[in-house]
Amino acid sequence: MALRRSERIFKRNHRRIPNEISSIIIENLADNFTALRNLALVCKDFAALAQSHIFREIDLAINPSKETAFRSYPRVRRLASLLESSEIHQFVQRLKLSSDGISLDELGVMAHILHLLTSLTSLTMRRPESRLFVEIETSSLGGTLKWLRVDSSIRCNWNLASFQRMLMSLSCLEVLAMCGSPEFLEPGAFLLPSSLRMASFTVIRANLLCAIGRGLKIVPLPFLRTLVLDPLFADQDQGGHVDWNGLRTGTRVFYKLHINRFPYTIGDYQTTRVFPFIFATRGIEVQKLMFICDQSPWLSLFARCVSYMIPHLPSSVSELCIDATATVQYSLQKQDPQDWPKLDDALVKRHEQGLMKRVCFRCTKLEDDGSPEHFVFSHPFGKIDRDWVGDRTILDEIEGSLPRSKSLGFLEVDRDTVFFEPTM
Repeated sequence: MALRRSERIFKRNHRRIPNEISSIIIENLADNFTALRNLALVCKDFAALAQSHIFREIDLAINPSKETAFRSYPRVRRLASLLESSEIHQFVQRLKLSSDGISLDELGVMAHILHLLTSLTSLTMRRPESRLFVEIETSSLGGTLKWLRVDSSIRCNWNLASFQRMLMSLSCLEVLAMCGSPEFLEPGAFLLPSSLRMASFTVIRANLLCAIGRGLKIVPLPFLRTLVLDPLFADQDQGGHVDWNGLRTGTRVFYKLHINRFPYTIGDYQTTRVFPFIFATRGIEVQKLMFICDQSPWLSLFARCVSYMIPHLPSSVSELCIDATATVQYSLQKQDPQDWPKLDDALVKRHEQGLMKRVCFRCTKLEDDGSPEHFVFSHPFGKIDRDWVGDRTILDEIEGSLPRSKSLGFLEVDRDTVFFEPTM
């Protein structure tokens, strides 16, 4: 009887699968969330090992409900409850949240969550409230947060001073992506953390971009290697340009070039696209520049848009890479056969002036590999792509439609690079 009892105790306490084998099983299922959840139900050992993967990335912005005058995000209160009753705070490394239309009560819960996450390294915020900036500044995130993305509407009204104080409290911040910003009405500079390695400023106000340029002269960014630009509105009467003298030598500069989906007038394109480009890049001292753009269903519009930009490249730029996304929403169509010769003429003219040594065309897709490049260049909350299809035939059109540039030997069509690379 005593022997049988001891056998039962042994079987109850004995691990049938060694920890090493359990870890291998969990690691192989790290990207399969459904399988991880099911595996965690098998036994306590699997549950303990799976937690670090299950709670590594949390999205609080999905499935909002609007039963009252405010939006409600059901995961917010559930996560707050879990954080207070368990030890999962140590596993949460990446967080997405949205305060779009949120109530003050739920915003308070969200702010409380930020104080509880002691291991957070990546944060994406949609339409943030200024209170969240204050909470981050006073939390422990200053010593852990490495990646920050702020996605705002064009008419956002959060407080820039509060935002800057938060940024300067993040001593480990390496990647900053800003999409949308309020007006910068102060005469001074906007400072950025000196630890930054990658920075993206898209759909951003021209006056804020100027303030960022002034800030670089006060607090240089010695480690900055990647800068993405896409300013919002800058007309020819605004005068001046961004002062990039504080920019680190060797920084790679990317410009988001908007290719219209439908025909437009040259006046409209000059106002909405060309003037902001001139404003943001005039005086920038780089030898290489990369345009990143979506494809237009009308292939000739691609040629027309690029041809408008070529004459306004900074004089220092001698190498240009143009990377169009390998997905398009509708089947590609030809439209105006004169657009490609105009692009060919613009490229050849710059080459004959001794200003263009190389131009490279690519057509790539962005792979979700968890890299900082994907964090910066992708859409922060995913892109609706059910109607989008892969199509790289634009490379055939480019190679056959720019004969003069090709004959002069400075045109390259890169078919080998299938996935986006921030290099030339």
